[in-house]
Amino acid sequence: MNEANKVKLGGFLLLSATLLTASFIAVGVTKIFEPKYHAMTVLNTSVEGLAVGSPVKYLGMPVGRITRMTMREKDGFIAVYFDISPSTVETAPGGESANDGDVGSLIRRKNMKCFLNAAGLMGGSYLELSADNDAQPALPQSAVNPEPGVLYVPAMPSHIGNAIQNVSRMLDDLAQINFAKLISELNETLENTNELITRTDLKTTLDRINNICASLEKTADRMQQAMSEENLKKLDGALTNFDGFLSEARTMLGEAKTQSKHISGEAAIIRTRLEQSLTRLDNLMKQCTATAAELERDPSQFVRGRQEPPLHDGK
Repeated sequence: MNEANKVKLGGFLLLSATLLTASFIAVGVTKIFEPKYHAMTVLNTSVEGLAVGSPVKYLGMPVGRITRMTMREKDGFIAVYFDISPSTVETAPGGESANDGDVGSLIRRKNMKCFLNAAGLMGGSYLELSADNDAQPALPQSAVNPEPGVLYVPAMPSHIGNAIQNVSRMLDDLAQINFAKLISELNETLENTNELITRTDLKTTLDRINNICASLEKTADRMQQAMSEENLKKLDGALTNFDGFLSEARTMLGEAKTQSKHISGEAAIIRTRLEQSLTRLDNLMKQCTATAAELERDPSQFVRGRQEPPLHDGK
């Protein structure tokens, strides 16, 4: 590339940058010097996350910015002042932007109210305008006397303030946690756990537990093999044979019981006869004893026979 082309390229780039910068400046100057419509509201809830410069939106569209926030001496509530850009409101059929009076009349005609809304969990807060809202304002109209040229927009009760306050309190609690100390204690716990795991006795115990688990696994495999279908069939056959044996044994016990009754009857007869024979034998022995006693007393009786003793008449 020759020197002439370099100069042309440099001039083109310089001209483009100048025009772009001038466009941005023109747009910025237009926004800066654009007339604003001044309004204010009073919030009786926490304005956590709301600050000067926070946006004012209508159905999510930015229409202005908060310019000032003060605490009211009268009741301690928060007075929030904001400006609305008339260029954000279109009125006439020709599409021209509204002026200050048009914005004020639109707010009154639509009975607009505002409330505190959250721009996400960590995105702060902003004011949201709501049209045709029949909700009761947080403060009565008579309780607010705005400055001349400032329109009062009633504020609706909002639950977002408590939510933002709770989130802020939670973040404050988190900020008070000593994460360095917590990480140090966690590292110490991990080191103690590692030391405990690397101990020899623990390794030995774990090895034993591993061996026990392996043995249990082998035992389970053997039991599974023992409970195979073939072995179950064999066991079923053995149980069938055992059932037959029990049936035969039951029959034999019944027959033995019948025979035992018959034998017990014969044994009773034999016992009776035996008792009679023993009684006779006992009587015989008694007689033999008496005879022996008589012979011992009078041996002559063996020749002449036994003599009865004489009877006495009692004289």
